[in-house]
Amino acid sequence: MPPKQTSSDFLVFHGSVDAEKSSQTPSIILLLGWMDAPLSLLSKYVDGHRSLFPTATIVLVKSHSAFLWTSAAAHERALQPVIDILLDGIYRTAEARPSNGGLLVHALSNAGGIQLMTLAGIIERRLKEKRERWVALSTITMAFVIDSTPGSNEYESIMTTFTISINSPILKGALRLPLTLVYIAYYLINNVLFNNPTLLPLLHRYLEQRRLLPGCDDETPRLYVYSDVDAMVPSASVDRHLSRLLAKKIPFAAEKYIGTQHVSHVRQDSKRYWGAVEEVWGRALRQREGTRPKGKL
Repeated sequence: MPPKQTSSDFLVFHGSVDAEKSSQTPSIILLLGWMDAPLSLLSKYVDGHRSLFPTATIVLVKSHSAFLWTSAAAHERALQPVIDILLDGIYRTAEARPSNGGLLVHALSNAGGIQLMTLAGIIERRLKEKRERWVALSTITMAFVIDSTPGSNEYESIMTTFTISINSPILKGALRLPLTLVYIAYYLINNVLFNNPTLLPLLHRYLEQRRLLPGCDDETPRLYVYSDVDAMVPSASVDRHLSRLLAKKIPFAAEKYIGTQHVSHVRQDSKRYWGAVEEVWGRALRQREGTRPKGKL
């Protein structure tokens, strides 16, 4: 079935009408792309999810560098279609709605992580307004796939983002000055003038929480995928993050690839990649069937 394009930044792929719906399949898969990712590459992830979960609705959210420069109010306006889909499909009580299979979130790179962090804050606020009837949060099945994030050193991350495809060392060096000036302007406007926090440390703190979205509990499974040679998100940054999760006894699984670059791990070993995705969702289902702590906002 062709996707429904709700805007230039969102695509909704509805599940197969021929396949039998099952409560073992997520109702919605939220796929959060890396910055300025081409649709041709993001579509590979859509295809992978479709092969595992043919009846799920896949919501693809693209990310653009302009997101870094806009206000929180602008973020909420931009993400409104996604917020509506999640509220209607996961959180809102509706007697006519089929059994809720749950939500699988797949965040790619720092940009995808930041989009998830932004959505989490908005949805939490909306639920607390209590203007609607919401499902019991303890009934929501969730799992997270966190690929190529969280990174560190925002300045170096931005430099690498905009120069990674350039092979010439001379051209890379020449671009550092204008990019540095742009970064300084961004820092002065975003951090000094508007007193907004630096995004990557904020992303680290967010991912160190036990509950990444309303409806999560202390055991909600997550899968981290990263590599030893990623030029944009060093493995040391992810390793430090995972060590902090261990210290807090926050459960996770990790797949550390050897020799793969940023958001390209699936291309090295797609069977391993999608097998791990299937397993993290399987853990969410097994958790649902057992005794779960009550989900909270």
